[in-house]
Amino acid sequence: GEVLFTLDPSDYEASLRAAQAELATAQAQDRQAGSEAARQTELLRRGFATLAAHERAIAAAAAASEQVEAAVQKLVLARNQRDYASLIAPHDGVVTALS
Repeated sequence: GEVLFTLDPSDYEASLRAAQAELATAQAQDRQAGSEAARQTELLRRGFATLAAHERAIAAAAAASEQVEAAVQKLVLARNQRDYASLIAPHDGVVTALS
């Protein structure tokens, strides 16, 4: 179908860019938290870290992973909102009347 009308997508595109940046940040924090968890696991195994420090690192890694998932969902939502700025006819044709 053809585009029937389009709303100004500027705000939606800005939201999309912000969501993309938020996802990139969450992914970087997830990588860092995962590395710290792995380091704490190794230190605990060697007897150089406390169980509490290890558990904090594992919890932080799990939280960072959840933040990535939340950022992915925000990105999906931002893309949907941007795409909704254009109304596309489901079929080709000519509009003959509006009710």
